Amino acid sequence: MAEHIGQAFRRRERQQIALCEKKRSLPPEPLRSEPLRIDDWTKSKVLSPFPVRTFWEPLLTMHLDGKVAVEVLIAEDGCARQAKVIQSPKPDLNAAVAEAFRRGVYLPATLDHHPVSVITTVTFDFSPKDPEPGVFRDFVVDD
Repeated sequence: MAEHIGQAFRRRERQQIALCEKKRSLPPEPLRSEPLRIDDWTKSKVLSPFPVRTFWEPLLTMHLDGKVAVEVLIAEDGCARQAKVIQSPKPDLNAAVAEAFRRGVYLPATLDHHPVSVITTVTFDFSPKDPEPGVFRDFVVDD
């Protein structure tokens, strides 16, 4: 039974990745509603989007050393649409960092069991001591 659930979840993830890849090559559709700005997921009634495909893996080859903070718009369909670098240890890499975050794929954020668009800040600490940046600690890591 658990194996069937795992297979269904992986199938859903593959479908979500395919959807976002397809949409990335098309002009963006208008959002159905104004995105909700979420600064603190612990105080929000919105369930956070669940990352299906992480976006920081390409950043590992950039040899970033320090904190990266990016404001990301995640649409109702779970596809990251926009990304703006707020903090970066290498400003000359900001365009590449923003592009990596725009390629993120999520299961959508929800409010009352309905998908919603959200704007949130995602923060990772790239440390030379830790080969993988911080995990989604409540999705937002405070300074």
